[in-house]
Amino acid sequence: MKILIIKMSSMGDVIHALPVLSDILQHYPNAQIDWVVEQSFADLVRANAPLVRRVIPIRLRAWRKTWREAQTRKEWRAFKSALQSEAYDVVIDCQGLFKSAVVARLARLMPNGRRVGYDTRSIRESIASWFYQDKCAVSLELPAVLRNRTLVSRALGYSLDGCVPRVEFPTLAQYLAARDDWQNPDTPYAVLVPNASRVEKRWADAHWRAVAAQCHAVGLHTLWFWGGADECVYTEHLLAGLPEAERAFALLPPFLTIPQAAQCMQSARCVIGLDSGLTHLSAALGRPTLGIYCDHDAALAPMTAHTQGADFVASLGGVGQPPSLESVQAVLARWLSE
Repeated sequence: MKILIIKMSSMGDVIHALPVLSDILQHYPNAQIDWVVEQSFADLVRANAPLVRRVIPIRLRAWRKTWREAQTRKEWRAFKSALQSEAYDVVIDCQGLFKSAVVARLARLMPNGRRVGYDTRSIRESIASWFYQDKCAVSLELPAVLRNRTLVSRALGYSLDGCVPRVEFPTLAQYLAARDDWQNPDTPYAVLVPNASRVEKRWADAHWRAVAAQCHAVGLHTLWFWGGADECVYTEHLLAGLPEAERAFALLPPFLTIPQAAQCMQSARCVIGLDSGLTHLSAALGRPTLGIYCDHDAALAPMTAHTQGADFVASLGGVGQPPSLESVQAVLARWLSE
């Protein structure tokens, strides 16, 4: 059976969908699974080979800004050619947006093939349901990971009972050992993720510095992740506010690819981060992960361990209710004492 999964963005949403791969293959070991994903997040899906056979990158985010340019039209044609190079038995739109439904409609089907997605009451953009032959009712109240797994299980006709999802990533963290400013590869460290896609998601600067101080007090260095140029500037601002004695324990790495970030997090003592894709990735890898929610309902998209480590994953805060420093430090102190 040939299956196409469509989950293009954002990073956290892609991570929440990854467990469907192992679910499918537990029930259909010979299934061939392809995945359409934004190019920026393609490495996340590629890292799960051999669970996924082919990754089909798309650049919708970039094309929206340059749709009149000849290069954009050329790239679109190349994407469409790659998408339609094979026909599928089932195309599953896990995104449930108009843009992803259009991609699902462009995909070729085998005779008796099906396009499957959420029904009109299960998604924000109900127009997307018009593009599917089979429509599944999946509660909007379910956590994001379970929503994805439920949709795919209903699309393919299997039960989630007894399914143990897993996510595959490289196991060796060699990046730090190669850096001049991190000479000892056995240096214990925590990863801090103070950046997110929106300013509204940020936590107080002083709180981040206090968490860093807590880590430094028990002998942990801190590795501060960032993405774009603005995030780098903001993270530098946070580090500049650390006391001089603690600054020696903090490292601002260069830009990391997603696989490099995954490698670093796999060897971290713990990860403390905002409700962002990288923090969700850490939880998915089974690392001790504390998610800080300032502008989103933690119950709808909590930090979720796809492998081992569920006892060391926490989601604190909510919409307009950032967690207190004391609550974060209490969880961290408990983890660091075990």
